[in-house]
Amino acid sequence: LGLGLLLLFLILILSHGPSHKNKNLKLGVTFSSKKAQDLELDWKKAYKTALKDLHIKRIRIPAYWDQVEGKEAQYNWEKVDWQLEQARKNDVQVILAMGKRLPRWPECHFPGWTEDMSREQWEEELLEYIKRTVNRYKDNDHIAAWQIENEPFLSSYFGKCPETEVEFLDEEIRLVREM
Repeated sequence: LGLGLLLLFLILILSHGPSHKNKNLKLGVTFSSKKAQDLELDWKKAYKTALKDLHIKRIRIPAYWDQVEGKEAQYNWEKVDWQLEQARKNDVQVILAMGKRLPRWPECHFPGWTEDMSREQWEEELLEYIKRTVNRYKDNDHIAAWQIENEPFLSSYFGKCPETEVEFLDEEIRLVREM
């Protein structure tokens, strides 16, 4: 017990200090319209209030696949468009997140119409959604970065998601980089 306490004490002493040495670290927030709605909030009001009252300058916005393409090949960009417009009005930098696995439970946000598809079929559809998302927003000056998937390697540990295949994740990233 004494040896264990000594080891714990040494770990605490040696790990003391900043976990990130970059003095120019810039923090931001994630806003989820889905979570705001789950909390029965007016998500637009919550978003605008957060930007203004918290003086947010960097935000991650998930472009949830099931919201953008709720019906196969029918795209509804209203929520993402609106959030990006508010970011522009408030001079906020955006990380636009896309893919099947994005923030908030259940972590994977597949449209219902993909339910009976094989993995190969939904992967093809997912790439099309990503391609359309990038094409729609690639000229938006407030998008500072694109995020492909969120914590993709937690698939088997957290959320209702299929196992991440590294080759397909690489394909998603390659597609966005090429575009």
